[in-house]
Parts: sequence; structure tokens; C-alpha cells
Amino acid sequence: MDNKSVLVVMDIQKGFLGDNPKLPIKNENKNKFLNGISELIDAWVRDKNEVVYVKTVYGKWSPLNWFTKSAVKDGTEGVDLIDSIYINGCPIFEKNSTNVFTNEDFEKYLSDGKFKNVFICGVFAEYCVNQAAITAKKKGFNVSVIKDLIGYRNRKKFNLFLERMKKNEIYIVEGKNVSS
Repeated sequence: MDNKSVLVVMDIQKGFLGDNPKLPIKNENKNKFLNGISELIDAWVRDKNEVVYVKTVYGKWSPLNWFTKSAVKDGTEGVDLIDSIYINGCPIFEKNSTNVFTNEDFEKYLSDGKFKNVFICGVFAEYCVNQAAITAKKKGFNVSVIKDLIGYRNRKKFNLFLERMKKNEIYIVEGKNVSS
């Protein structure tokens, strides 16, 4: 693998972060959170680095709809990415579980692109971000989670998951200190 880096933007969808989200993040300031992600994406694109998006889509009969209040149920507006965050032409990978690595195309993209460093921002720390970070680390990637650009449902659990990730040798970084 070369020393290439990829920014993985997870689940920045209307069902979680739109005007009327069914399962909203609990971060103190949603607009500051979204602006921070947007600024980071702009910097990565400006530096000609790869940005990929991940979105959750639960099928009509998925039991996960019950846990997520159907926030990202297939066929609803909730599955759509937030328009101001998505950069046209960047790859989007769908998942129907909390772990993006269940999408074989995602892992193939990382391998084929010869990426070594994976930077993760998005939602939710307790679920999808945690699963992606730990799985990427187990698969041999250098993983950094951008803590101020991670959404959460529960602040206390957020801090516990950050500690868990650190114990798994995942770097916990601030958005302002991230460079590809």
C-alpha cells in the first residue's frame, strides 16, 4: 500500500441531520458540526485527496427501523445525504447494518485505491463509526477518528467509545489538526 489517505464521511443523512430528523444527533451545535465536516471535505478536495460517503439504508422490513425510528428507511427522504455536505462525483457506499465493511464494494475500493490511512467523521460514535474504525484497524489500516466531527446519541457513551477506540490503537484527532 502507498501512504494514501481517504476521508470516510459516515451517515450524514437527512434522517439524522436534516431539518426534521427522526433520530437526531445530541451534539451541542448541529450547524457547527455540519460546517466543520463541510470545511474538512473542502480542504481534502482542494488538496486532491479522496473523499467517500457512506449511507445507511434499512429495508422496509428491517428490525433496525424500530431502533432508528425509521430515520433511514428505504424509500424515505431520510436516506438522502445532506446536500450541502455531498460533493458531486464522490463515491457513495450503502450499508444495511452498522458496519460499512459488510459492503464488499467499500472494502474493495479501499484496497484497489491502495489507501493506508483512513480518517472517519460522521455519525454515530456509538454504532457505525465505532464499527467502521475497529474493523478498518483489524484489516490493517491506520485509522483516525475525528472526534469533534463525530455525532453521538449519548455524550457519556461517546466518551466511552472514544476510550475503547484508543485501546484498539485508533488515533483520536481534532478536525483542525487533520491533514492528509
